[in-house]
Amino acid sequence: MFPRVSVIISAYNAENTIEDLIKSLSQQNFSKEKTEIIVVNDCSTDRTLDILERLIKQDFQFKIYSHEKNQGLSAARNTGIKNSTGRILIFMDADMIVGVSYLENHVDFHNNRQVIGVVGGIVPAEDLKVDKYQKYLYKSRRGAKRFSPKSSIPYNVFLFNNTSIKREVIENCGLFDEKICVYGGEDTEYSFRVSQKYPEGLFCSFSLRATHNHYRDFKSALKNLKKFAKVNIPYIIKKHPEMSKIYGLKYISSEYDNSNIYHRIIGKIVRMKTFYGINNLFYTILPFPFSNVFVRAMMAHKLFRGIKQGLSA
Repeated sequence: MFPRVSVIISAYNAENTIEDLIKSLSQQNFSKEKTEIIVVNDCSTDRTLDILERLIKQDFQFKIYSHEKNQGLSAARNTGIKNSTGRILIFMDADMIVGVSYLENHVDFHNNRQVIGVVGGIVPAEDLKVDKYQKYLYKSRRGAKRFSPKSSIPYNVFLFNNTSIKREVIENCGLFDEKICVYGGEDTEYSFRVSQKYPEGLFCSFSLRATHNHYRDFKSALKNLKKFAKVNIPYIIKKHPEMSKIYGLKYISSEYDNSNIYHRIIGKIVRMKTFYGINNLFYTILPFPFSNVFVRAMMAHKLFRGIKQGLSA
C-alpha cells in the first residue's frame, strides 16, 4: 500500500511556470486517489491566481490557498503543511517540471526505514540561458551532489526545493520559522532542527529529478546573498549558535573564535572591494570550470560583508 502523498507548492509571481508544473504533476503514474496537490499562492501580483483558477475549472485536481499579503517561503510552506493530510510531504518550487515517475520515485525512496527526508536533483530546462554561473549551479560538484545516495548527508546541504519528508518529522520538529521571511536560510534552519532529532536520516538522490525553469543572473544572485546574510544570518545564529560554523563567523567576529587572529585578517581581506574586483576580473575572462573558484570567492565577499553589516546593525 502506497502512503498518501501531499505535494506542497509555494508560488509567488509564477505565471510563466505554474501551469507546466501542474500539468506535469497531473500525468504521474502514481495513484491519484493517494495524492493531493496543494498550491499556496503567496499574494502574487501577476496572473498566477488567474491561471490556477482556470486550471481548476479545467478539472485539474489540486487545492489553492492564498495569502492576503506576501509572507515568504516559511509561511507559504506552513500553510501547505497545515492543510495537508499526506504521510509523505513533497515540497516543490513553482518553477519546476517533473517526469511521470516523480512521485512514485520519492515514495519508493521512503521505503527505506532509515530515510526521514530526501532531496532530489535539479537540472536546467533545455531552453534556459546558459552562462558560467548557470554552469556553476548545475554542472559543478557542489552541495548535496558531493555525497553518495547510500549515506546520510549533513543538514546544511538539505534544501527544500525538490524535497520529501515524512509527516512524523514535522510533528516532532515543528513548522518552518516564519520570522525568516526574507529569501534564504529558512530551509537550512529547519534542516538543522531536524538533524538534532534525526542525525542520520537525511539523504539525497539525483534520480529524483526535477527540471528547473528559472534563470537568475549572477549579479542578482549576489544581491540576494548579501541581503540574506545581512538580515537572516544574524537571526539564525542567535537562535542556533552552532550554525555559525557553516556561515564562517570565525572570519568575522572574535566572539566565534577568539584564539586565531588570522581568521579575522582573512575575513577582512575577503570583505575588501579590491578583493571582489580582482575576482570579478578573473571570473569574466576565464572559461568554466576555471571560473568556479572566482564565483565562490565573490559569493564569500558578499556573504561576509552582509553578515558584518547585520551584526553591526
